Amino acid sequence: MLNVELLNKEGVKTRVFIEQVDTLTSKASLKSTSLFERVNKEDGSSLMYHLDKRDGVKKVLFYVDTELISFMAIRGSMSADESIVWFVIDPSYRVVENFLVMFNALQSVVGKEVKYLKIMNERGTNDFSEVAESLNFKKLYSVYVMRFLGDYVSQEHNQNIQKAIIDDLKEMTVVGMECFSTSYQEELQYNSSSLNNPDVFNFVYKQAGNVVGMVSTRIHLNKATIADLAVLTSQRRQGIGRALLNYTTKFLLDMDKEISLSVKTESEGALRIYENAGFKQFNVNDFYKVKLDLVD
Repeated sequence: MLNVELLNKEGVKTRVFIEQVDTLTSKASLKSTSLFERVNKEDGSSLMYHLDKRDGVKKVLFYVDTELISFMAIRGSMSADESIVWFVIDPSYRVVENFLVMFNALQSVVGKEVKYLKIMNERGTNDFSEVAESLNFKKLYSVYVMRFLGDYVSQEHNQNIQKAIIDDLKEMTVVGMECFSTSYQEELQYNSSSLNNPDVFNFVYKQAGNVVGMVSTRIHLNKATIADLAVLTSQRRQGIGRALLNYTTKFLLDMDKEISLSVKTESEGALRIYENAGFKQFNVNDFYKVKLDLVD
């Protein structure tokens, strides 16, 4: 089992053992719940990352003896040299140097081909904004996390919107490349994985038989997340994005799901669309880029 040395806030060096798992055992689940309760009480948050049971999400647990002091979740990114990380750390171990050591310890989990971590942190938690500033971590962007709090509105079926099928893959890839500035291979791989995931529903908007807009939603238990809402630049300002959003929202409400989505804070136009559709801001997530091997 991998181990590292961390400092507690009293400056005492402590041996920390690291365990990587795909699924939490019942004992680890109880310890994770206890950790999250401590962190949420300290930060005034309501994080529940430990309940994430999606495929492809690795969990990394940091123990001092039998006490769990940090929980990290990792999944792949659209870039082969990058992994996305979200985490909590016990307040007693929020020492600047510890963050460097812990992030670099993830190299053995993500593989040598991964050179960067994209760190997602809910603003106000883990004392991370101060840490990131002191370590000069590159801030990429911030997103509002929004929840649907509007009223259920019945609407007629839009004949232009349909569930995406594998035959739509190439046209979806073109839309994604234009809207998200991704490469063809990245977008192709992402959409192919999405179309083959039973927990993800993809919808496309077609004009004259061609895909001009798309959206996806991932469902886990009673919760659903709307993502990847995109419309070709040439087809915007025609209500296509709004139609896709309303269609997907109704689809999820009919399934009695709690709905959320994220939007970049600088995307004022998209923010207005979501607010007008009944979504309200819940919190803010900040994203940072960290190069591995920051310390020897």
